[in-house]
Amino acid sequence: MTQYVPWWWPMMKTNKYDLTPILVAIFVPIGVAVLWYRSTLSRCLPPGPRNLPIVGYLPFLDPNLHTHFTNMAHSHGPIFKIWLGIKLYVVINTPELAKTVVRDQDETFANRSLTIAASIIAYGGQDIAWSNSNSSWRNLRKILVHEVLSNKNLEACSSFRTDEVRKMIKNVYSKIGTRIDVKEISFFMIANVLTTMVWGKDNHLGAELQMVVSKIVEMLGRPNLSDFFPFLTWFDLQGVERESKVHFKELDRVFTSIIDDRIKLNSERLDVGVGHEGKKDFLQILLELKDQKDATSLDITKIKALLTDIMVAGTETTTSVIEWAMTEIMQNRHVMKRVQEGLAEVVGPNNIVEESHLSKLKYLDATVKETLRLHPVVPLLVPRSPSQTCTVGGYTIPKGSTVFVNVWAIHRDPRNWDNPLEFDPERFLTEEGMDKYDFKGNNLKFFPFGSGRRLCPGVPLAEKMGMYILASFLHSFDWSLPKGEEHDFSDTFSIALKKRKPLVAIPSQRLRDSPWWQVMSTHNHNLTPVLAAIFVLIGAAVLWYRSTLSSSLPPGPRHLPILGYLPFLDPNLHTHFTNMARSYGPIFKIWLGSKLYVVINTQELAKVVVRDQDETFANRSPTIAALAMSYGGQGIGWSNNNSSLRNLRKILVHQVLSNKNLEESGSIRRDEVRKMIRNVYSKMGAKIDINEISFSMISNILTTMAWGKDNHFGVELQIVISKIVEMIGRPNLSDFFPFLKWFDLQGVERETKMHSKNLDRLLSNIINDRIKSNSESLDVAARHEGKRDLLQFLLELKDQKDTTSLDIDKIKALLTDTMIAGTETTTSLTQWAMAEIMHNRNIMKRVQEELADIVGTSNIVEESHLPKLKYLDATIKETLRLHPGVPLLIPRSPSQTCTVGEYTIPKGSTVFVNVWAIHRDPRNWDNPLEFNPERFLTREGMDKYDFKGNNLKFLPFGSGRRACPGVPLATKVQTYILASLLHSFEWSLPEGEEHDFSDVFSIALKKRKPLVAVPSQRLSDVSLYM
Repeated sequence: MTQYVPWWWPMMKTNKYDLTPILVAIFVPIGVAVLWYRSTLSRCLPPGPRNLPIVGYLPFLDPNLHTHFTNMAHSHGPIFKIWLGIKLYVVINTPELAKTVVRDQDETFANRSLTIAASIIAYGGQDIAWSNSNSSWRNLRKILVHEVLSNKNLEACSSFRTDEVRKMIKNVYSKIGTRIDVKEISFFMIANVLTTMVWGKDNHLGAELQMVVSKIVEMLGRPNLSDFFPFLTWFDLQGVERESKVHFKELDRVFTSIIDDRIKLNSERLDVGVGHEGKKDFLQILLELKDQKDATSLDITKIKALLTDIMVAGTETTTSVIEWAMTEIMQNRHVMKRVQEGLAEVVGPNNIVEESHLSKLKYLDATVKETLRLHPVVPLLVPRSPSQTCTVGGYTIPKGSTVFVNVWAIHRDPRNWDNPLEFDPERFLTEEGMDKYDFKGNNLKFFPFGSGRRLCPGVPLAEKMGMYILASFLHSFDWSLPKGEEHDFSDTFSIALKKRKPLVAIPSQRLRDSPWWQVMSTHNHNLTPVLAAIFVLIGAAVLWYRSTLSSSLPPGPRHLPILGYLPFLDPNLHTHFTNMARSYGPIFKIWLGSKLYVVINTQELAKVVVRDQDETFANRSPTIAALAMSYGGQGIGWSNNNSSLRNLRKILVHQVLSNKNLEESGSIRRDEVRKMIRNVYSKMGAKIDINEISFSMISNILTTMAWGKDNHFGVELQIVISKIVEMIGRPNLSDFFPFLKWFDLQGVERETKMHSKNLDRLLSNIINDRIKSNSESLDVAARHEGKRDLLQFLLELKDQKDTTSLDIDKIKALLTDTMIAGTETTTSLTQWAMAEIMHNRNIMKRVQEELADIVGTSNIVEESHLPKLKYLDATIKETLRLHPGVPLLIPRSPSQTCTVGEYTIPKGSTVFVNVWAIHRDPRNWDNPLEFNPERFLTREGMDKYDFKGNNLKFLPFGSGRRACPGVPLATKVQTYILASLLHSFEWSLPEGEEHDFSDVFSIALKKRKPLVAVPSQRLSDVSLYM
């Protein structure tokens, strides 16, 4: 049982109670009952390995069940049993025996065996995937198959798929030459198609769905003691039930909001839910069926359960197939060549893929089938459970047992396939293969989506979408791995089979005609002549404008007449600008389109901007994306310097982040740090995404301080915020040529508004709920011993007559600033600091020695320890020196023409302060590229450098009136997280991996490769982890 000790023993203790005596008292009689129960069963059970008396085979079970069961079949035969706790499991490993289960006795085996997580996520098993075979299930399946996924409906909504594939191709084209997460981009496309089909175009939730669906799938596949010992359900020792409810609540809240909005609209008008060509969307159909007298079995809960099936299964399975297929095709270059030759022949090198081409792409179809043969998405299918005791292969299968059909083993069985481990699409192209194998499970040597009455009903759409995406990817682009990387075919078992290492690939243009043509052309209009005419006029205006400016502008590189320096700009602006400073000096200009940009690269000139002329340079130069996400520049981050900004900043600094408030909210941070440590402890020895765990903790702290504990949105916030930050930092032609804004050629404004709308919807729900609660009672705002949270304080200010400038949009803008800046910068810093500390083992040793001295090895870190951790503080400062969160700070714009370094800076130009260059300048720092916290520990260093920007050699959070107001909380939380992670655990990289310090420029500086690390226990007392 050694592999279970790390999570078994600690879970028997809490801070208040030792559960061990209780559990021992329960286990003794239960053990006797289990032994009696097993002895009463027929001796005709299938063979299987020996089991321990109570725990059965649990201690010997490998997490990768698909390979483990396949290996066991070599020893125990094509059908075998295992006892896991008190539950009996039977595994079927051959097509002959599978036929008995999914065909001959299909009705008997049509029930499901729900885990606790599945029961929660499927609304108690009221959906299609997890429901038992009953009239309700048959009704739901009929609705899905005949209403949503009928041939007529799939054909009618083909334009949705076409539009989304076009968007995806444009998106990939805009990122040519850069690393692309294949699963991520295909997930968003599929999610958008499904949401449009289900509830219309107004609620695309790709960002939220991706993270929530991933977590739900993880929970469905996570082993849970309470599933093997049902009497332990009450204890929820591993927290699976609790965590499943968190993710379920997030998805349910989204569905509830959409359904409530639709019901409200239905009561106001008659034509809602009518989309493409007058066709009703799926949600409208379901709501109308619910209201019919002959469909009383359909209620809101069943509707939500069905939506869950569509969103979870519809996105996860197809994206997984695409990722595996792209991996196999890229690894087997001859297969890629054959696929692309087939595309060139059917589609043509001057055309784009249409759905009408798909049926003719025989080799691609065979490639998808071969991918599903080797990498079936659900390798053991969704488990079945017999409704009565029956016989399979001469063995008794008791009623209520759990039956797995090992598709993974059947698909790789050499009795069924020649050279089964070889990726060979040709096997599906023989005359026999083309007729014999389909996705309907007619041949039980190949049934990746199941067979019989529990066959996946979404196959028609999944097949169509997978083919369309792959054909478009491979026709439009050539694909390669990033330099120095190799293909990784290892997988991770869950309810769905995932690649252990996500596929990141680099696309290059394959078609001669650039998608620029597609961007400028729509179905109805060709915009090229219009844009050409505009460019001629604007070009003349730009040349005239530049000639009128003073000749005393800063120096800079030569520019093309209209485009300026745009064609030569490197995406990593921080390093590119630093290199340019070596040629053009400490201050230089560049023209990007019709806009003038000035870059400051030394602390002396930075002083002029952020100190001497701070008021002049206090305005912002927001991009189109920044305006879209900040409610038109009404937040603190992007607002110009005006009374509204000063009012908002005063509220944030003196109310929310005052020393008194930070002290009073210490219990919130303590609770979340404890949760994080427990979470990490439960995953010891496994790979952990440092960014993910710190983001979740920080977002919970901020949301509790902002609007209370009832609305934590860690999962949704992480992906939405990441996307918003990406959009703000993405180069956009409309920012350089404002006259192009109307066209939104790259879709940046559209995509930013989509992500911002998701965040706005969350904030609107929270604010509306609070306003409603305020009208019903007087004490709803009480938080943490009577203290008002930020939202309550803002709403009360809004209602005061002397603060009429504060409205709902400004409140939302302030909450947006708090969430985005508060989470993104701190989690990024955590990741960089951990990477540097793990890479420099001598520094890790010094940090941990200091923690042992200040905290003690028998204690846990408290906030009271933080001021004494001088070496850790120096390590954080050194991290921010080398990896500042916002390397160019948020750009400023002078409110009037002025002078910096004897050069003229025109009113309205955009000014970057290159903190990244200043922090690495050898004139400011000895050995500037070396990670050395000691530089901040000298007497001069300790007195000289702080986070307030008082010394302009070190200003990671800016300086002056536009310095980041969130510094007090950020530094406190940051130190607390790092101290707790390093005091409680040892950290190492996964075996065979090396540190990667390359970064990706955006408005915030990110690690190109997220830090994934493996923790191990450091403190001897396990109660410190509870």
